[in-house]
Amino acid sequence: MSAEHPAKPGEIIGADLSAFQQSGGKLILWHGWGDPMVPPQATVEYYEAVANKAGGFAKAQDFARLFMVPGLDHCGINKEGPRHL
Repeated sequence: MSAEHPAKPGEIIGADLSAFQQSGGKLILWHGWGDPMVPPQATVEYYEAVANKAGGFAKAQDFARLFMVPGLDHCGINKEGPRHL
C-alpha cells in the first residue's frame, strides 16, 4: 500500500505474504475466543485474507496456520479459563 495505491474499503492490509512464503517462512497464528481486548474475529478475517491472497486455504496451510483457543482471553486477565498454551 502506498499513496499511489491506497487500500480499498474492506481490504485487509498485510495479507499478501507471498514474499514471506517464498523465503521459506512459516507462520503460526493463535488467538483466544475469549479475548475482550482484540476481537478474535479480526484474526480469523486476517487469516481468511492471507488464504485468499495465497490462492486458497490449502495453499495457505503450506506456510501459515491459525489456531483459535476456546476460552483463552487476553494475556491471562481473566482468572477463569485457560491462561497458557
